[in-house]
Amino acid sequence: MKENNYNIKKAKNYLIKLYKNDLMFHFDDGAVDCLYKNGVCSLEDAQIIDRNLDQIYESNLNWGKFICPIGYSIYLEKLEDKLGMKLTKELINKLIKRK
Repeated sequence: MKENNYNIKKAKNYLIKLYKNDLMFHFDDGAVDCLYKNGVCSLEDAQIIDRNLDQIYESNLNWGKFICPIGYSIYLEKLEDKLGMKLTKELINKLIKRK
């Protein structure tokens, strides 16, 4: 089994990548059920997403005010709505550093 190498920065970047590629879903339900079964991505991609999210959760990272990966994902979605513009990784990083 591959060693888990997620830190908070890598985990947030991974969630941003999912967000930017329209691959967000309720993590408790799993990517296979939410993404693959709805024709959003391949089975292989959904399984990779599930494995990566499992590793992120197993890392027991300090998500601060976001509490967990789901909280951070909700933050990304609300932030875009609040700003009224598509988020970029750079913009997200700038806004997070200000807080």
